[in-house]
Order: sequence, then C-alpha cells, then structure tokens
Amino acid sequence: MSTFHFIGGDRKARELVRAIRQRGGQAAELKLYPFTAWFHFMRPGGASGGDVAVIRYLNDHPSLVVSLLKPVGDILTVTVFKLRRVRVFWLCHNLDRETEKYWPLVSRFRRRIWERVSERILVTDPLLMDAANTVFYRVRHKVAPITLGLLPKDKRFNRKEAEREAREFLRSGGVTEDGRRRTLNILCAGVSGKKYLHFDLLPQLERGLREAGWEPRILVVTRFQKGGVWSRGKDYSGFIEWCDRAESVLLLRDYIDIDEQEWADDIDLVWRSMSDWSFAFTLLNASAAGIPILSYQSGAMGLIVEKAGLGASISWDFCDLDEKVKAALAVPETNFQVFLEKRSWDNAARVLMSFS
Repeated sequence: MSTFHFIGGDRKARELVRAIRQRGGQAAELKLYPFTAWFHFMRPGGASGGDVAVIRYLNDHPSLVVSLLKPVGDILTVTVFKLRRVRVFWLCHNLDRETEKYWPLVSRFRRRIWERVSERILVTDPLLMDAANTVFYRVRHKVAPITLGLLPKDKRFNRKEAEREAREFLRSGGVTEDGRRRTLNILCAGVSGKKYLHFDLLPQLERGLREAGWEPRILVVTRFQKGGVWSRGKDYSGFIEWCDRAESVLLLRDYIDIDEQEWADDIDLVWRSMSDWSFAFTLLNASAAGIPILSYQSGAMGLIVEKAGLGASISWDFCDLDEKVKAALAVPETNFQVFLEKRSWDNAARVLMSFS
C-alpha cells in the first residue's frame, strides 16, 4: 500500500494524516520543506516505490541567497523522487502566488518546477476550479479539487480580562425595546500581513457603515508584531493609531485563535478579505458558528462568500455597502450547513486515496 508523505508539518497536515489513517491508508507528516526533503527520501526506508509525496508550501525568503538555494534543493528533491519512484502531488494552498514572495522570478521558477513534475495539482476548494484552470492553463489535465475541514481550536482567550473587555465592548450599545441589539457587531481577526486586506480596508468600512446609518462595534484581534518585527514585513503603525482613536473599534493586540461558535451571540458579521486565491479557514469557522461573512470583491474569499451564499462581498468602491450588509444579515442558516457538509478532512482523504 502506498504511503502519503505530507511535506511540511502543521495542523492541516496532521488532520490529513489522521483522516487517511482512519480510512485504512498509510500517511506521515514530515516537518521538512520541499527543498530539504531530498535528504529524507534518499535514506534507506525514506520511501518505497509508488509512495506519494505531497508538496504544499513554496514560500520565498527575504534573503536572495537563501531564495536562490531553494530551487537548487527543489531540483535535488525531484531527482531523488525520480530515482526512488516516488509520485508527486502538489496540494496548492496558495493558488496564484505564495504568501511569502520576495523575489518574484525565483518564486515563479519554483512553482514552475513543481507544476511540471506533479502528477496532480490539488486545489483547496471546488469553487476555485475556474481560477485554477486559468493559473495552471498549461497543465489543466492535472488540476483537481479537494476540500479542507474544520481545524481544532487550540488557542483561546487565555487572558480572562481581555475576554471580559471584548464582551463588554460588544454589548455596550444596549438593546432596543424589542430586545434587539442597537449596534452592528463585527469581528475582524486572524493573522496579519500584506495579503490580508480586511485590516487595510477596515477604516473605509467603518466610515461607510456610519454614513449608512449603522452603529458599528468592531472587535479587532491580531498580532502585528513578534519580537519587534512587523508581521510579514508590513508596517501597521498607522492602522494601530487609527484603531486607538476610533471609538467604535476595540483592538486586542494578540493573536488569539478565536472560536467563533463561542462568540456567535455577540457577533453579527465576520469581516474578512484577502488579495490572493487561497482558501481561508474563516469560511469554515464562521459557517460552523452560523455567522455571516462580509467580504470584498477580491480573491478567493470574495468569490466563495458569494458563490456559496455565506454572506456578501462589497464592490471595489463600497457603493453597495448598505445593500450588502443587509444581504449578509439575511443569509439562511441552511447555506452554512450545506457548505460544511461538503467540506471535511475525510472528504480530502477520500479524494487523495482515489488518486493513489
């Protein structure tokens, strides 16, 4: 029986390994990179003929020297795969470009290497197939859809005072005579970086909501710096100053893996937008909590939100903001249920094993 070797250790790899094993297959998580995997696979017992190596991330590096060494390592890995008769699948989490891209020509060359040698290029949601066929137009016959599933929440509000502050802020607008909340409560959370547009667009969203007659309360939860270094090199000092000035915004400067289901009673909308064509787990998390998503017409996020009916995506000039907010708030619960039923780690395992 073939073994699936997932190159790159993280929670997603662990869930895929677990799902394949539950289906009776063999799988392993390797805490390696594509450009370093050659060393593991050339060793005796590293792999058997017919095994499948699942390549995942091809992130760049700020150092040009390091970035130039990566395709060299990729070529060594490809050579070892051919010698050991290891098949290659590319689970393309970042459809159009890598999250970490500092040297475009090097990044493009590395993606081209794996595009050529991969037997399958797996796209992380069926709704991204049209975009995938455009990106990988040379090898459309290799492209196939897969789905991802919910990830376990392993980080919560570890500071009770922060959770208390957040809930008090969201409930500070009071209620109407019929018991409805006066404010429109919005969650803007997750990792920060250049591709995450929801932080950049938040001031425009907040201003537009007030001009449209809404009373927004926006909870921002993220970590912009680690060890004094800005997240993925993006300077958020101006945004932080705006958050501190805006009375309708509460900024919690920490990365907390919020469980949206625990906050469903206090949150009306999740605000999330991304510039690239990668699948965001916010789509699954918000659906599990039954919270509509407000997005922007950019990248995979805006497309999936609209196509799956999980909320609404605002046009580029925000001219339809009021209309889209009302549409998002009116999304039926069944849309979330249908979306989740079609996406799971077990489904991903089934698809992978069908190709082996």
